[in-house]
Amino acid sequence: MPCFASGYVFPENEEKYLTNESTQAKALKSMLERAVEGKNSDLYDYDAGNINNYNSVEYFFERSWIVLTNLPDYIVRGTLFIIFYGIIPLTA
Repeated sequence: MPCFASGYVFPENEEKYLTNESTQAKALKSMLERAVEGKNSDLYDYDAGNINNYNSVEYFFERSWIVLTNLPDYIVRGTLFIIFYGIIPLTA
């Protein structure tokens, strides 16, 4: 049994991972279909702006939005870093 098909992921005696109905096979199939499908303007915006062509003001607002939307994650990661790497030791 492959490592990704452990007892925690699949119930015991589950043989689905050997067929094309497994999670990994479905994900691979979906990725390949997306890569070879024709352009569909209804689903994807192919005329979206290129961040490499932004001027300083546009880039500032783009980066600010990314930081703002990820702020809770930054706070949690920073707190865990401080706790686990002992910058502020919890034990005296």
